[in-house]
Amino acid sequence: MRSAASHAVCPPTAAQRGGVLILMILSVLVLGAATLVLQAAQQTRRPLAEQRTTEQRMQRIEQAIYAHWLKNQCNQLPPSPAGPAPEVPWVALGLQADDRLDAWGRLITYRQAATGLTVSGVAARWALVSHGPSGLGAWLPSGVQKLPLPLATNVDERANTNATAPFALVNKPANAPDGVDPATNPTHFDDVVLSGVLPTCTPNDAPEDIVDDVLVLDLSPTIRVTGRATRTVINYDGGTTLGMIEIRSGGGGIVTDDKDVAQALGVCDTGCGSGLGQAATRALDSTESLTFKLTDTGKTAQSFAMGLVGVNPATVTVSIEFKHDGLNVSYVTQFVNVDNVVPPSPQLTSQHPSPPVVFDEVIIRPFGTSLFFISSFRFCASTTTCN
Repeated sequence: MRSAASHAVCPPTAAQRGGVLILMILSVLVLGAATLVLQAAQQTRRPLAEQRTTEQRMQRIEQAIYAHWLKNQCNQLPPSPAGPAPEVPWVALGLQADDRLDAWGRLITYRQAATGLTVSGVAARWALVSHGPSGLGAWLPSGVQKLPLPLATNVDERANTNATAPFALVNKPANAPDGVDPATNPTHFDDVVLSGVLPTCTPNDAPEDIVDDVLVLDLSPTIRVTGRATRTVINYDGGTTLGMIEIRSGGGGIVTDDKDVAQALGVCDTGCGSGLGQAATRALDSTESLTFKLTDTGKTAQSFAMGLVGVNPATVTVSIEFKHDGLNVSYVTQFVNVDNVVPPSPQLTSQHPSPPVVFDEVIIRPFGTSLFFISSFRFCASTTTCN
């Protein structure tokens, strides 16, 4: 039997005390390194939601620029409206007034020039600049008031506010540390910049075969998709007018929603049970899309209409992207009143690119919190109405 003395705890040796000290030092070093990483991340961040919104608006402007360029046979880009502010010519580009503003409510600077325009040393034909969260050098929506310029020694941000050609703009990662006044920091940079060149027009030897106003395709009972495929093809009329129409999904597989006695298309990834109780999971949301494409060579349209079915009676917001030969030619956002019954009213929602151009592909996405199904669609020749 052991004595009680055999359970006594021995005091740590010098070597053990040294080991503990080393572990403490290592812990402090690791914590310090993590703190430095977080600080570095904060020094280069922009508010992500606002930056994403600003980038989306810039991409919308980019699409409108290309559409205008192609419509005018690669001849010209519109200038800024009359006035001191170099704002986006949103009317000429067929955009909405808000499209010319960044997420901080200030005008996006617009530059276009055949020569003498560079972005970080690379030649560009056009450029867009948001002056970021600080707004230094940005114009207010009135087009006559301007925020203070960046510090004169802040060469990069100052270059993005220059009012006279040649324009040597700068695009680089953000450097906007918290707690540092942008107006006094010579290395501050929070601009969001988008630029590009323009395609070269080539003669079109074959005339476009613009479809007639003949197709109103109700999806019940024409289409029934199972297994959440991401692509299906309809041979609508054996090639007489439209031929093959391809339907593709983004963000999940194509699904159908059996509501009442009819059917409509949605997109779903997981949790895609059938019936009215699963409508929200099967309906299109802002992370998903459905694409309708005329696949026969040379087939194009000038306007497009669709029937929508909402999960609940509501007004939904729809984003419609038009493409031709794989290139974006226009972007439209529309508010639509919908019912939660199928089929929808005979009055379809009609849209066409602005400025008017032909297209062979349409991508439909909900905007914001909108949820809906697509119950019918139509490709038309008319640029004024398609219902």
